[in-house]
Amino acid sequence: MASAAGVSPVHAYDLNSTARVTASGSYETNPNLVQSNQRHLFEKRLAPGWSGVLDGETYGLAADFGTSFVRTSDETISPDSLRYDTSLAGNLDFERARTSGGFDYSRRAFNNTEFNDNELTTDETDASVSNAVTVDDASLATRFEYDATELLQVFVDNNYRLVSFTGGNSTSFTSNTVTLGSRYEMSDYLSISPEFEYRIFEPDDSDSQNTYEARLRGNYQASDVTQYNVAIGMIRTKQETNVSLDATYIQQLDDVLLQVTASRSLSPSDDGELRDSKRLSAQVSKPLSDVTTIGADAQFRLNDEVEARRGGFNLTHELSDALVVGFNLNVIETIPDNGSSTMQYRADPFLNWLVHENVNARVSYRELWQETGSSGSVNTRRISLAVTYTHPFY
Repeated sequence: MASAAGVSPVHAYDLNSTARVTASGSYETNPNLVQSNQRHLFEKRLAPGWSGVLDGETYGLAADFGTSFVRTSDETISPDSLRYDTSLAGNLDFERARTSGGFDYSRRAFNNTEFNDNELTTDETDASVSNAVTVDDASLATRFEYDATELLQVFVDNNYRLVSFTGGNSTSFTSNTVTLGSRYEMSDYLSISPEFEYRIFEPDDSDSQNTYEARLRGNYQASDVTQYNVAIGMIRTKQETNVSLDATYIQQLDDVLLQVTASRSLSPSDDGELRDSKRLSAQVSKPLSDVTTIGADAQFRLNDEVEARRGGFNLTHELSDALVVGFNLNVIETIPDNGSSTMQYRADPFLNWLVHENVNARVSYRELWQETGSSGSVNTRRISLAVTYTHPFY
């Protein structure tokens, strides 16, 4: 009879996944924000998706796939389209080293979005175009880390990105960034990370632009309620040298949470140039009771083409464990270099209802007013209903 020592070891791992589908419909009175020839829009969307995670003793894999089938009543405003979201990530651990990687791909049709900064290369809520434009955005990121000592870690990152535009006047581009750096734990509360970054930015129909950046990053946990994260450096291009900044301050004051962020960077843009972008924002939130929370935020953004300011207020209230109501209010000012300033006022009440353990419904309403220079004011109203069903697998 075989001894226990001869039995092959069992490799333990955890595997779980979740399937989901969201069905939604919305009706909007004036999505193009025009004074004459207003066209209402009814949009229907079906968005199935799946996510999964595999965790082993020395490895991990994660995946997420999503698709949106969009159909509208007026194709001149927003044509029927397919939209995709794909995310893959994995990591492998050794005794003193770790390697990880991730792939992301999305396809988006941008239309009638707010907080205009003419930057299609960010998330959908920050983009701005007047007509339907399809954006394919794919990126591949890899990282290798090595623990040289118990306190010192060295690493190398590579991030390759390809952005392609169909329609409109935007410029497709590729960006390849390599970062070398180290992280030294000076104490349980403070770590410093010198880093060096080299990027090749290659827009279509234009010369490539290379940038070099040296920066010093520091993370300081001043107390249980105070945290500072700061990275400051110098960016060198063929034409000039600029200061880079990425800073965050987090403070818990009794029951008030405050977060302030500031940044300055050169980032790829849809006009085929590296854009000098500056941002300052602040957020504060406070629970009024066990079921009610209020918050406020402010943001200032400035780049080569536009200046924008935003102030917001939000409130959420739990009517029960399954029912939450809320209200968002935003005031947004956009000042482009080559046009009249635009003011927008948005009011967004909503209701979230956990109908069943696996079924969630959301009803929302939006009232939007816009004033543009001498063009006067326009408004639009939108009401939406979305129902999401999730089914976990273990």
